[in-house]
Amino acid sequence: MATYHRFAFLYDELMADAPYDQWLSFTLTHTMNHPIHQVVDLGCGTGEITYRLAKHFPEVIGIDKSETMLSIAEQKTFDKNLQVTYLKQDIRHVSGLTDVDLVVSYCDVINYLTTLADVRLVFKHVYDMLRDGGTFIFDVHSLTHVMDDLTNETFTFAGDNVAYIWNCLPGDEDGAMVHEMTFFAKSKRNESLYERFTEIHEQRTFSITTYRKLLTDVKFSKIEIYRDFTSENDVFDTNSERIFFIAQK
Repeated sequence: MATYHRFAFLYDELMADAPYDQWLSFTLTHTMNHPIHQVVDLGCGTGEITYRLAKHFPEVIGIDKSETMLSIAEQKTFDKNLQVTYLKQDIRHVSGLTDVDLVVSYCDVINYLTTLADVRLVFKHVYDMLRDGGTFIFDVHSLTHVMDDLTNETFTFAGDNVAYIWNCLPGDEDGAMVHEMTFFAKSKRNESLYERFTEIHEQRTFSITTYRKLLTDVKFSKIEIYRDFTSENDVFDTNSERIFFIAQK
């Protein structure tokens, strides 16, 4: 899995248009009939979804392996006068949590698991931390989106403090991609200068059938599948970008 380095300090500016409120709305819509007290945000990053969850649920825990990301998230929730517990853990090796009501994992987190073994391992950890009847919600890129819209494409961005050139290259396996990102960030020592650095991230997505089987293998039941923040379960629509899974223990 990728470890965010300098990218962590630029993440919020680069993700300013991310649909965080839609992730929250999807969560609230699909849990409105469930008693939810404790929520875990798996791969919480800088806490944009986490603090939104904290406005609606009594106890929220954010988990990420990036100390820098967690530091930004902690400051953010402090500034907003919200209560969130943050834990520095690799989501492949989560421990110490039991009887959780809801686990969510959004915004490419599961796509950073590039082997079937790692996906299954995380699903098993989530299953173990949930109470009986607890719910796991996550999303992934669709295979169609990866192959038709992302791989072999170049994306650019120019903001006030940072610019980037992002090459998305196909990986060695179906659904795999390598992100080569070159950043030009405004220097903290001299704001008239920009510093260049590069990060490489690997992601992979699998078929709907594969994710469903892995969930079933670790004993999840009542698996529901949706697309693109909607309540429509026509997940084989070729225009779908994100596939959402809701699984119950």
